[in-house]
Amino acid sequence: MDLPNKIAGAVSSVKRVVTGKVATDPIDSYVQVSFAGQHGKTRVRKSSSTPVWNEQIVFVEMFPPLVRTIRVHVHDEADNLIATTFLDLSYLSDHSISGFMPTFGPAYINLYGTIRGVPGADPLNFGLGEGVAYRGRILLSLRVELEEHIPRKGVKNVHVKSCLPLPDKICGRKEQFFLFCAILSADTINKTLAGKPISFELSIGNDGSVTDGGTKPITSASGTSTADSDDLESINETVMTEGSCWHSRTQA
Repeated sequence: MDLPNKIAGAVSSVKRVVTGKVATDPIDSYVQVSFAGQHGKTRVRKSSSTPVWNEQIVFVEMFPPLVRTIRVHVHDEADNLIATTFLDLSYLSDHSISGFMPTFGPAYINLYGTIRGVPGADPLNFGLGEGVAYRGRILLSLRVELEEHIPRKGVKNVHVKSCLPLPDKICGRKEQFFLFCAILSADTINKTLAGKPISFELSIGNDGSVTDGGTKPITSASGTSTADSDDLESINETVMTEGSCWHSRTQA
């Protein structure tokens, strides 16, 4: 799993003034899965932006269930909600004669929510609306097995167990690519920003993000980004040497 780091409070403000960078720390995280009024959660993984649990959460429920949605919450240890995603069983199964039970993955699901530092946008992290900022990704799988016996009343219907780790290349091979985007103009900008420097941030996942990506802008000798052929050549050189991503914050 890939998660954003947490912004390190007052230390971040000081570092941003001095270096222009945002101070971040790895988070303590866990995953909570909810289905048909039942809840199960993993253990807390300390100080990691790429936590690995290798745990399975088992729900014992009558089939077919009346509830068709599984909710997945990602929290930090302070119970701050990082992001939410949903699995719709109707899209993960086929009810025809030659169909199949709800099945998914293993595959990554990208998580989206609110931009950090924006007040009043927390409902996006709860999945109440379409998220506008990348909040990480989670690798998971889902399967349904039918049991012959019916669980007795009073017996716990949620079980959290350890499971074997997945092979490294279970989701395919990672390939590098170069994506170029040219910003030609901008309008309908708030009048209060007139006369102030404006920058644009282009990112895919954490790559390109000033807070989480850690990549540097490509600028000209005058300190402003340009779109000349010399800069395009330096972009290609950056991609070849760094082998990760290109980050541009273009001055307006």
